[in-house]
Amino acid sequence: MEQRPAGQLFDIGYQRYDGPRQGRRRAWIALLTNGFRQTLGLGQGARSKILPALMVAASVVPAGVILVATVIASAFDPSADSFDRPAEVGDYLSGVTTLLLILTAMLAPALLVSDRRDNVLSLYLVRPLGMLDYLIGRWLAFFLVTAVIVFMGPFILMAGYTLLSPDAVQVFRDNWRDLVNILAASVIVAAFLTTIPMGVAAFTPRRVYAAAIVIGASLVLFTVVGALISLESCEDNAVTRPMTAEERAEAQAYLAAVDESGIVQPGQQPPPHISFGVGEVGPETTYRQEVQRALDAGEVQEVTVDCTALVPADVGEWLVFADPFSAVTLTTDMLFTDVEPQAFRELAARHPDWYPVAAYLAWLLVPLALMWWQYRRYAA
Repeated sequence: MEQRPAGQLFDIGYQRYDGPRQGRRRAWIALLTNGFRQTLGLGQGARSKILPALMVAASVVPAGVILVATVIASAFDPSADSFDRPAEVGDYLSGVTTLLLILTAMLAPALLVSDRRDNVLSLYLVRPLGMLDYLIGRWLAFFLVTAVIVFMGPFILMAGYTLLSPDAVQVFRDNWRDLVNILAASVIVAAFLTTIPMGVAAFTPRRVYAAAIVIGASLVLFTVVGALISLESCEDNAVTRPMTAEERAEAQAYLAAVDESGIVQPGQQPPPHISFGVGEVGPETTYRQEVQRALDAGEVQEVTVDCTALVPADVGEWLVFADPFSAVTLTTDMLFTDVEPQAFRELAARHPDWYPVAAYLAWLLVPLALMWWQYRRYAA
């Protein structure tokens, strides 16, 4: 009868876990912490920290440039009681949102695409975590990092304006509410910068595809909508009318101060500008000859420009909400009073205030709903 070697047992130290079971909350916090580290590139190579660093630069550097320009401008007039602000705080975020979206479009998809590509998503879904826990943890990790970065730029700009003012304490007392508005605006912008890239990343197999779709689609919408609502057809209309006494005196002073070639004579000082039109100056005539001709005829020519929008206003006032950047900007505009008038803002002003908010929420909720719908099959 064949003899088989006897088996051996080895004690390799396996023991039952007798420690505290921290459950779902601890697992979710671990997922959130991992999202922070992955977003910032902590514990990874130097290349993983380039995009987060560029995001910080995109938010902060424009504010620094504006403040330096303000200091240089105020240095030429040190006796002034106040200084002109090259850019207002209310317009700052709308200026940097486009660049930040390009960077977040390249960074945010890494939190979702890499988990699917490496087939580790099922490991996260081992109890007690669920799919909703996973999505909230990933979204919230990127959102919090982005909100802090977005906040830094306008905060530095506001702080710089306050410190450069002659009475910084009084300026802060008068404008401290702007700090709360900046925080609220940063949350609004960060939610947009987080949701759009992650919503697209839920349907793409590679990070580069998600980034290309977000950047391409957003810039195309921004360009097309902006061009349509500002496209105009203009015509010049010339109207001849009698010259007034003031215009006659102005023309005589100009003719006495310049020679036939239009060169100012020594010791003469012509009017700084002629306030009336004299028609088109041809290649065979000089401006002085045209002024003389207008004076002899006693008539001047006024040219008016009539422009007609190629896209009717009643269409443009709805079209502005098709651009995600406009929806974000119009929502943050409600927090500030120092915003520059623009075509899309004038069109949106035809609607109640809740219209921009509804458009902004649509740009957020639709990608979130699609992301949840796509990931439900992984939990099945």
